[in-house]
Parts: sequence; structure tokens; C-alpha cells
Amino acid sequence: MSVGQEIADMKALLRVGTDCALAGALRVDRTNISLWRRRGRVPARAQHRAQMIAQFGDMPAADSLERIAADVAVLGDRLQAGRTDPRIVTAMLDALADRARTLESAS
Repeated sequence: MSVGQEIADMKALLRVGTDCALAGALRVDRTNISLWRRRGRVPARAQHRAQMIAQFGDMPAADSLERIAADVAVLGDRLQAGRTDPRIVTAMLDALADRARTLESAS
């Protein structure tokens, strides 16, 4: 699937018509949408967020398990593509685990 089609699918999923509205719904800068087109891919985190918003409604900007899960998915993609050193991934996963523990202790 082309990146243009992925973006169009995300717009349909979130029921928005413009790149600007999509960026607002995903809480990203509107320039990110054109950046995705130039790079030829939509980040896994943005795709996951769109699916979560469509399924559960808008999510709070504060840290949440949904955000942590999206970050884990992105790290997995980077590791599989060989774009990130496994030692860096380990440190990042430790930081994500700390975030999850903080959320757990706050609830």
C-alpha cells in the first residue's frame, strides 16, 4: 500500500478530510504528514494511535499504556529493520518499563 493510501485510510478512519485535521487528531505537527509522504512511510506509532482513537475515542496527552505500547511497537520495527543498535533498544525498553511502573503506582 502506498503512503498516500495509508494517509487516506487514516483520514477515513478518523473521519477527517484534510492533512491539517489529521495532524490535529493525532496530536502531531501538520508538517509531519508531508514528511511522511516524502519519506514514503507512516510511522507505526501514528498508525497505532489512529486505530486507538478510532476504537476508543481521543486519548489524553499524558502518558498512558497506549502510548507506551506504541513506543514499544516503534522500537520493534526499528530493531527488525536493523536501524537501531540492540543495546540502545535495551536501554529504551528499560525506560519504557519505568514509565509503565510509574503509571501502575499512580493508579
